[in-house]
Amino acid sequence: MLGRLLANALAALRRLELHWRWESPSPRASAVLTPTGAAVAALRRGTAVLAPLLESHGFRLQAPTEGRGSGGPFAWTTFVRGTRALELHQRFGLGIVLYRDAAVWLEHGGYMRALGADPTEVRYPGFDADPLAAYAAVLADLQRYAAEFLRTDAPVLRAAGTAAAESRATAHRSERSAWAGDLERRARARDAFRARRYGEACAELEAVTDPELLMPSEREMWRLAAERGAPPRGTDAPGAA
Repeated sequence: MLGRLLANALAALRRLELHWRWESPSPRASAVLTPTGAAVAALRRGTAVLAPLLESHGFRLQAPTEGRGSGGPFAWTTFVRGTRALELHQRFGLGIVLYRDAAVWLEHGGYMRALGADPTEVRYPGFDADPLAAYAAVLADLQRYAAEFLRTDAPVLRAAGTAAAESRATAHRSERSAWAGDLERRARARDAFRARRYGEACAELEAVTDPELLMPSEREMWRLAAERGAPPRGTDAPGAA
């Protein structure tokens, strides 16, 4: 029984590892996996659609990286110019499309929204059976909406990418805070405050691991609890000599 449980756990970990390799492929991961060549071949045909426009603006295509994940073979590559890059991921078809500028990035849909593109007019992603049509759709969106990406400056990408990074960081902190038990501490603090146990409410809020995530109402509750739980002026604190 124990052996079967261990085997199932190992299999689950293996599936998670393969999923991670698809979501975040790396040269090291691809080096230990057996490539099939199909994904790279499709990627090369697709990037040939984008190359004339991007190369005319100084971008250079990098060598592709290939591997195999739980969903089959995958490949990815980038067009790079300085700190600017267009990243393309291919599996059964074109999948993830990322626009990067230094440390910030946006996926295709997010970038189009930030640029103010009409969502009914954006070409990618589409539903064409032709695998190359997806690359042609990215090309059309680039030409129509993302001229700034091709120029030397890309203020929308930088501003929206920075905002997206901050949002992801906040979400990560919120998840970490939840795992640390902060949601329960905040709930207990609210219960204690309603019951007028102000010292207990303060203690719960002081134990929160990331107080910056507290809502304004919780900060005000903390202030009131500290104020109401303090000893009257001119008297000694409880337990004082």
